[in-house]
Amino acid sequence: MKRTCLTTLFSLSLLTGVAQEADTTSLIQEVDVYAQKSAEALFDAQHVEVIDLEDIQASAVKSVNELLEYAAAVDVRQRSPFDVQSDVSIRGGTFDQTLILLNGVPMNDPQTGHHNMNLPIAIQDIQRIEVLHGGGSYRYGPYAFSGAINIITKSTATNTINIEAEAGEYNYNNFTASVSHARGNFSGRLSANRGAADGYLPNSDFTRRNVLGELTYAKENLKISLQGGWNNKGFGAQNFYTSAFPDQYEATQTYFASIHSAYATDNVLLNFNAYSRTHTDRFELYRETGDGWYNYNESAGVYIRGNDTAASWYGGPNFHRTGVEGGELNAVFTTSLGRFDIGADVRNERIVSNNLGMDMMEPMTVEGTRFFYTKSDQRLNSGVYAHHRIEVAQFEINSSLRYNYNSAFGDEILPGIQVSYASTAHSAVYGSYNRSFRLPTFTDLYYSLGGAIGSIDLQPEYSHNYEIGYTYDRDNLRFMASGFLRDGTNMIDWVVLPNDSTNTLQAQNITELRIYGVDGEVSYDLSKLTNNYVRRISLSAAFLQSPTDEFEFQSLYALDFLAAKTSLSVSHDLGHGIGLSWQVTYQNRNGTYNDFASGIAVPYEEVVLVDVRASYTYKDFQLYVDANNLLDRVYQDRGNVLQPGRWVRAGVTYNLNY
Repeated sequence: MKRTCLTTLFSLSLLTGVAQEADTTSLIQEVDVYAQKSAEALFDAQHVEVIDLEDIQASAVKSVNELLEYAAAVDVRQRSPFDVQSDVSIRGGTFDQTLILLNGVPMNDPQTGHHNMNLPIAIQDIQRIEVLHGGGSYRYGPYAFSGAINIITKSTATNTINIEAEAGEYNYNNFTASVSHARGNFSGRLSANRGAADGYLPNSDFTRRNVLGELTYAKENLKISLQGGWNNKGFGAQNFYTSAFPDQYEATQTYFASIHSAYATDNVLLNFNAYSRTHTDRFELYRETGDGWYNYNESAGVYIRGNDTAASWYGGPNFHRTGVEGGELNAVFTTSLGRFDIGADVRNERIVSNNLGMDMMEPMTVEGTRFFYTKSDQRLNSGVYAHHRIEVAQFEINSSLRYNYNSAFGDEILPGIQVSYASTAHSAVYGSYNRSFRLPTFTDLYYSLGGAIGSIDLQPEYSHNYEIGYTYDRDNLRFMASGFLRDGTNMIDWVVLPNDSTNTLQAQNITELRIYGVDGEVSYDLSKLTNNYVRRISLSAAFLQSPTDEFEFQSLYALDFLAAKTSLSVSHDLGHGIGLSWQVTYQNRNGTYNDFASGIAVPYEEVVLVDVRASYTYKDFQLYVDANNLLDRVYQDRGNVLQPGRWVRAGVTYNLNY
């Protein structure tokens, strides 16, 4: 992981949605280079971390979620590995406060942030991942409260075939195939992936499928890209959301489509994107999917498994279907007064459910079931923004302003200011301030089942974000460090109120929460040096703290952040096609959880995790062996949800350039 000149590309893809390799055609080089200038202005004074292709290929992980474990200040709270279900947050935020983008298009789910990572991609599809540390609401609106993660897929403008198959413990199996082809002004890429395992614990089995396709047209000063994908998961969710009802199950599907375009003239770059995302969720508090689980007894009106009967109030699964449609238009131009970015975006969010929303006048049948969608809600979010960059001697000043309007919560003014000073040609110091906000999800507002109750009276949460930092980038050495403070008010959390003997979780606006800390990374690339078996060394670290006094209530999310995290990655080239890479991650989580067996609040334990990959490459083939949690540590990212111990897999890849 490293901060490089690719920092500029991070913001390009966020800004324009045109996120492909710059060397596809001479025109696209021109368009990308022009856009990079705007992107650099927008985020140059903030902390951006890049996980590039070499990092991805050297890692011993098989999903985006696990890959993000190596990034500084990123907290990945997995309930199960291999892209089954995880919550991703940045700098002590919650999973609902992080903006997730795929090639610059927002993928956040309005039902709940638990579904933000249900993405139609396999790790083999990814060119790089870019992580913005710090609030970005002044540009992107409500979801970029504490940061953003942008996932860039591989270029379509190549002629390649890739096949990968692997197997491992717990009957784990995974198969991925992709093909990309370019001809004339057109290029395209199609990939498919399927993974499954019996699980490392009872009721931890899963099946996962992805399909992703992209078609690109590029000619002269115009580029148009169409992209679509499908993600399907079904998994045992043992203790995932509550230990009071451990035998849970969940099945989700995501359908995604987008169009991106960029048009450049001598002085102006116009960018446009439009997208649509549909997500369905079936959640069974008492698992009935699969053999040997609960079955509905129609005469008794209850769910029965052997001698066990579900609670009488349980009427069956929760069904949710969310739909999101959005678009953005923006222009970048330069004048004698500096460079300007102006734009507007709109996003419509809707849900139908049998649990979330307001009562529908005419219920809708849940396809293929005996159930009905009986509730719904909808809201429209829109915004206009402007950004101005000016350079004076060694100073660069970036000022931003966004006006945001939401049909359910009204309007907001979101400013941002960033100032940097280039002390040398290779180093700079910077400072920034911005204001962020987040809207309640539909789950926050309406959920009511299994000992958790939402609140229709919730209001948006807000923060003032401050940061100072230093960057150095020269030759093979790159370094960045920053200190930050997020001063949050009206924060949304799920809490157990004092003297509540039922331990019912309730969604609340807590008054105030400050989080401050330092984070950074350093990397040294030795790949250009001869006779050196170490190719790259990377170290990232983050240390966070909250001075907020202990609350009277027990917090489920807001206070359970990583107080300390360090990650060391080393890759080796041992010669004769043999490679070795390993990553060591230390985590120390703040907060406590109620141990279900004892009923006592206990702190999270520190943990050191080691992942290793050994590989052998011969011509177009590569054989590898991966081991996750090599030291077989016992740990939990989320209270009462045990993570797997050592898990070993082996695989083979075939890459053909034709």
